[in-house]
Amino acid sequence: MTSTGPGTRAAAGPGPDGVAEQLVSVVGTVDLTHHEGRIRFVNPVDRPAVPPPPPSPPAGQEVPDGAQAPTAVLRVLQSGGSPPQEIQVPVKLNSELEPNADRTGLIDAVAPAGPAPEAVEPVVDGQVTDTFRPGGSPPALRTARHEGVEDGVLGPTLEFGQDLEPDLSYSAQVSVDGGRTWQTLGVGLKEPTVHLDRGQFQPGDDVRLRITTTDGFTSTAAETTLFSK
Repeated sequence: MTSTGPGTRAAAGPGPDGVAEQLVSVVGTVDLTHHEGRIRFVNPVDRPAVPPPPPSPPAGQEVPDGAQAPTAVLRVLQSGGSPPQEIQVPVKLNSELEPNADRTGLIDAVAPAGPAPEAVEPVVDGQVTDTFRPGGSPPALRTARHEGVEDGVLGPTLEFGQDLEPDLSYSAQVSVDGGRTWQTLGVGLKEPTVHLDRGQFQPGDDVRLRITTTDGFTSTAAETTLFSK
């Protein structure tokens, strides 16, 4: 078992002042008709992300000439009285909306977190619609206990240094080349079990599991060997 230690903040490229800038990935849902929005999860990211192009309007919801695609604002509040960080992000409208249906969609964006983030708020049409605040310190994975294989699927039970609080989550990745590359199994996970299909691995693979727990702004990563096929 190897671990980076708790409280690791993601760093991503130098900001305007030459200091590494922390970034967070924010996923949420938006209802533009009723001016509502909810944050589903927040995760730190460890490398700059190229912003995706503005989403094309779904069929039957074309944006008229001269009009702009729908957007919302992500506001990252700072501790110590520092001004918040704000970024305008596109709203990807659901593609199967009826002509008179509520205009609902998804936010999936990477935003600068600022030097001392303490909360994230989606702002829809000028209104704050939700607030995400991190929970307790993210505990490291202590062990992944094998519970056997059922129908070719391995489902190790994860044990952490302490119970995951409701606002904490984890991402799971697997590597077969000694940790040089990783395949993501899931993000925003809360249940203490991951599932792997043993059939996807080749003879001789040394299968390693990396679990990264996060409160949204800080993270703790640990790796363990699952099995050698």
